[in-house]
Amino acid sequence: VESNTESRSGAALAAVEASKRELLENLFGQYGAESLVLASDPDHVLWTDDLIQAQVSAQEFGARRVWTQPLLGTLADGGLISLEEYTDASARLIGMEFITTMFDASSLFAGFRLAEWASYVRPAAQFVKIFSDTQTDVQALFTIFVGFIQKLFQEPIARSDRCGITRSLLDGLGRRPDGAVLLMSLRQSVAWVFGVNAVGQMQFEECYDHWLAHREHPLLLPG
Repeated sequence: VESNTESRSGAALAAVEASKRELLENLFGQYGAESLVLASDPDHVLWTDDLIQAQVSAQEFGARRVWTQPLLGTLADGGLISLEEYTDASARLIGMEFITTMFDASSLFAGFRLAEWASYVRPAAQFVKIFSDTQTDVQALFTIFVGFIQKLFQEPIARSDRCGITRSLLDGLGRRPDGAVLLMSLRQSVAWVFGVNAVGQMQFEECYDHWLAHREHPLLLPG
């Protein structure tokens, strides 16, 4: 890190009015307060995932701000990091419960791979939590789930691990009637989803049917 960065003095903070400086230091610490002042330079951008710090920097100092995921996305688009590094980083951000992190099937897959296919280990556990949240967009999650199982059932891992992971996400999607409708449609179109991967299709169907038959609560469909 040190070989690729330049350290700047935060002495400009001393020029900020005393009461405001004290408030900034109480809110963000001396390092954070110095960062706000440095970011006020028109040639600088504040890199922070703290929404409050970002808002204060814009209101008080007119600073521009970027947060970690779009910054990494820009680096990936420019070829400075690989797509795998980007998806792994996105999965880790989910694991650290960064609220505004976007993810897709590749990031979800990376989350379980990083957790060594254990749905109760970070960052996989945080993905399972998102799928279980009834306030999330079930259609978006379903689309991600379909792409995810296409990847998962090609991965050379234990069959029981694949099914356990699948059930952990099915449980979340199946909590809501709209999710139940989507899952029923998936079961009917599973041959199209898996294409030439007949083995993956067979194993998914077996896993799905076992999950459906042994659910603690029946799958609720809208009336």
